[in-house]
Amino acid sequence: MTGFLKLFFIALLSIGLFSVANVFAVSDSANVNLQVTGICNFNGDCDSGSGETEAGCSADCGCNNNGVCQTSRGENTSNCPADCVTTPEPVVETPTGGGGPIIFQIKNIVVSNITTSSADISWLTNQFATCQIFWGKTSEYEKETILETNFVTAHLIKLKNLDFSSPYHFKITCADHYNEKAVSSDYEFYTVYTIGNVTNFTAVASDKKIVLQWENPSDKNFDQVRMMRSENFYPLNINDGAIIYEGYDNYFIDTNLKNGRRYYYTIFVKDKDNNYSSGALSSAVPNTSGTVSPAPVIPSAPAEVAKMIKFQDFDFFSQGTKLQVKNNETVEIENKNSLIISIDYEKLPQNAKNILIEIKEDGKTYSYLFKIRNNRTLDILIPALGGLGNYPVKITILNDKNQKIQEVKGDLKVFEKQKAAQQYFLWMLAWGFINLFLWLILILLIVILWLLIKRKNK
Repeated sequence: MTGFLKLFFIALLSIGLFSVANVFAVSDSANVNLQVTGICNFNGDCDSGSGETEAGCSADCGCNNNGVCQTSRGENTSNCPADCVTTPEPVVETPTGGGGPIIFQIKNIVVSNITTSSADISWLTNQFATCQIFWGKTSEYEKETILETNFVTAHLIKLKNLDFSSPYHFKITCADHYNEKAVSSDYEFYTVYTIGNVTNFTAVASDKKIVLQWENPSDKNFDQVRMMRSENFYPLNINDGAIIYEGYDNYFIDTNLKNGRRYYYTIFVKDKDNNYSSGALSSAVPNTSGTVSPAPVIPSAPAEVAKMIKFQDFDFFSQGTKLQVKNNETVEIENKNSLIISIDYEKLPQNAKNILIEIKEDGKTYSYLFKIRNNRTLDILIPALGGLGNYPVKITILNDKNQKIQEVKGDLKVFEKQKAAQQYFLWMLAWGFINLFLWLILILLIVILWLLIKRKNK
């Protein structure tokens, strides 16, 4: 019995130490996190009132060497000479041929080809120079910098992956062969605002009439809708076809139609600034039996050698973030978030003119138009989809005769992101059950030990 008791005490001590040590480990980790969070809040500003210092919070109070003197971070000429340098005066050179001084300068700064997610910035220098552009959503230029590598006089930089309907600031610094510098002032521009389309747009046919229903967007800038009708093809803009309805209702009955003839409808949303959405599509064929109209067949273009595109050639944005195309055919998007899909014209076949997109949801198919912007990009804002799961997508490329050049297929996968707090709670709950189980075993072993000792004494 003595040998058994020794083994029993060793097992008892091991379980107790394991459980207690893990409890202390979790407690120590929580204390460390609280201390770090309490001192450094990682907001980019040096909050001395909260106890942030350069030694304890270099992320907020250190020199980040980004070329901009950020006094809110505590940067100055002493502790951050790389960023906080005195802007040099314009350089004056006297040419050998006479004619007076030449001032090295930046001029003709132009922001052009602004889309929902990109913009071109061009400028000139009166001498050969390399330039650097600082940009971001504020004059702190928190995004990044772009540095040229060649000495030129005409400069052009394209900013990509921007948020739609957002302000952006930038400034330009240039240096010539003699490392003389010129600095521009702060400039601001806004990316293009994209208003969402109506959702659940359907056309139900009956005898000599078609009932059209839809749901208006919840955008506070919503004003009204305009519905266009055509007997040839979907109206492609707000002036294509006949205007049959304008207003803010969510249904319209189109009457006095001819049975057996297909009617095409496009409904555009107008905001209070007179901007129009890309357009939602539907069509139907009136008939006496009230049967459901089959989907229209889009004729194919004559076969020809053309540049073919893939699903991953499109750009997908949600909440200001560019989404990755997984396995070349799937884009994952968090539920309750809208989605912007865009593509540069240069990626499309040379004879491409318009793009349609079909999304299958709950056994129904909803169609939309892409919006053309400055003959450079096409984009569309897809409202948040109904529920979780996969939504098959078909994108149809059309030529100027509304013939199908190519079809591109993919999937939108809607998921629900579990909040970090929920994940932490579940983890702590699981860990609590593990510790409770260990303590129960410990108590049980103590009881067994007590019974054994009591029995031995008897």
